[in-house]
Amino acid sequence: MIRVHSHSEPGGHVVNEDAYRVVQHEGDDRCHMIVVADGQGGRSGGAAAAATACNSFIDQANAIRPKDLLLLSRWDELLGSVDLSVVQDPAAGYTTLVALCVFEGFLVGASSGDSAAMIHLPNEDRYFVLTERQQKNPPVGSGSAVFVPFSFRLEIPWRQLTMTDGCWKYAGWSTINESVKMEASERVIDSMLNSVRMANGELRDDFTAVLLED
Repeated sequence: MIRVHSHSEPGGHVVNEDAYRVVQHEGDDRCHMIVVADGQGGRSGGAAAAATACNSFIDQANAIRPKDLLLLSRWDELLGSVDLSVVQDPAAGYTTLVALCVFEGFLVGASSGDSAAMIHLPNEDRYFVLTERQQKNPPVGSGSAVFVPFSFRLEIPWRQLTMTDGCWKYAGWSTINESVKMEASERVIDSMLNSVRMANGELRDDFTAVLLED
C-alpha cells in the first residue's frame, strides 16, 4: 500500500511560491500522480505559474488512461500542454516542474528546471536521482520548456521523494539520502526540514517535499 507524506513552507518571504499536488487517478485509484513546481523568484507571477502548472498537469493526466501514462512518449505532449497553459494564464510567470506517476510497479515522469525527484531502495541501500539530466531553461511558462523524461522499475520496498531546490540545494544529497533511510517515514521530511533551517529557525528558500513509499 502506497503511503504519502508531504510538507510545504515559505522561506524568506510571506508568500510560498512552491506548489504541489498528490492525487490518485480518477480512472484507477492504484495510479498515484505527483507534481511539484517552484515558481521563479525575482519576477512577478511565480506562485501563479506553479499553481497553474500543477493543476493543469492533474487535469490533463486524469484525461489519459493510467496505462498510457506509463508510455514515455506521452509525456512530452502532456507537459508541453501544461507549459502552454501557464503561458495562457495572464497572472503567471515562470516555474519549474517535476511530474510523475506510479502504477503497476513502474514510475514514469518528466521534469524541467531545478526541482528534483529521487528514489531510494532500502534493500540495496542505494538512491538514484531521477532528474539529473533535466534542463533549467527555457522555463515552464515560456512556451518552449524542454521536459526530460525518466522511468524506473519499482521493487518493494522503495521510497520516492520529489522536492524543490529549497530542499535539495541546502540539505545536500548525502543528507537527504540519510533522512530517507530513516525507519520512521513520518520523520523523513522533518529531518530534511531541520537540516536546512537557519539558526533563527527560518528557511533560506521555499521548501516543498513529497514522500511516497511502498
